Amino acid sequence: MAYTRQDGGVRMDPGNLVFPVFAPDVANQTTVASGLSSANQVLPTNTRVFRVHADQACFLNFGTAGVTASNTSMPFDAGVEIIAVPEPYTHIAAIQNSAAGTVTITPMG
Repeated sequence: MAYTRQDGGVRMDPGNLVFPVFAPDVANQTTVASGLSSANQVLPTNTRVFRVHADQACFLNFGTAGVTASNTSMPFDAGVEIIAVPEPYTHIAAIQNSAAGTVTITPMG
């Protein structure tokens, strides 16, 4: 049995274990439209956890302003994944594997 707590966690019985629950903040999501050239976008600043959706296979890189992605960056298949981005990274960069596409970044608060 699970109970939602006021602090956003979920208490699981037995043992009163608490797990964080993240909700998408669609109002603050951003996109990176990329092709065969790297493109970057500033990450929303209200969280360090993001839902990343790519409509085409691509490569991703995280960094500060001016970050670029290349075919040696982190491969990301078309689909969705939850990614925690550590400090001091403030930007995401994407380059498509073959076809142009869009990467949507939704903060999870």
